[in-house]
Amino acid sequence: NDIIAFQNSSGTTKGNIFYDTDHNFMVFKTNGTASSNERLRIASDGRVYIGNTQDSSPYSWNLGLQVSGTGTNAGLSIRRDQSGSGGALLMFVKTGGALNGNTLPSDGDQIGGIYFNAADGTDVNNVAARISGTVDGTPGSNDTPGRLTFSTTADGANSPEERVRIQSNGYVNIGSGTAEEQLTIRNTTQHCLVRIISANNASAGVDFGDPEDTDIGRVRYYHSDGSNTNYMRFDTNGFERLRITSTGRVGINE
Repeated sequence: NDIIAFQNSSGTTKGNIFYDTDHNFMVFKTNGTASSNERLRIASDGRVYIGNTQDSSPYSWNLGLQVSGTGTNAGLSIRRDQSGSGGALLMFVKTGGALNGNTLPSDGDQIGGIYFNAADGTDVNNVAARISGTVDGTPGSNDTPGRLTFSTTADGANSPEERVRIQSNGYVNIGSGTAEEQLTIRNTTQHCLVRIISANNASAGVDFGDPEDTDIGRVRYYHSDGSNTNYMRFDTNGFERLRITSTGRVGINE
């Protein structure tokens, strides 16, 4: 085994770089030389462990960089300090071929994913939630359509199901399937409802507009407007046309 030691002015070794020539891994230690002072390990296959000495990735995927800890040290911060509009980046790249190549991926290929795994008492091979970026169409030169999907795992299950999809055309689907309109909410197995909740002294509703007037048509439910309570109002062309009072009375153009 080979060691490079770093000593202070008193001759005390405060850190070292250790290479195990029998098992071909490298260890970096700071603020001491005990096993608890290990900060980083490079395994024989090039994997990097921070805060751990072995592979702890779910499914034994042998992920290239693994950060472990018992507190906030089990985290990653990406920071950019610079005048200008650019920010810190986390970039996922997918090709369909060899290392450092530019071969096209295929429609439906996952470009990148963020997985949220939780231990179940036996292992950590259980995805509780997932965010995926996927090729959403046939890619070509300067043409890379993509979609984002958000998935969660239901109680009593151990694999996630898609809940929200943002398609390459910007349409949003809540539930399964694809969106035929800008917003599609789909549940083909049970009731499918939308609930709008506001304050007791406010209103809830839906606006219909155009570029010149964003609420020229409206449907409003007023819990209270200061003088009246629990009534529904329908507006067209910016004016109230119909009202249903809390007692069920219907007023038209009043």
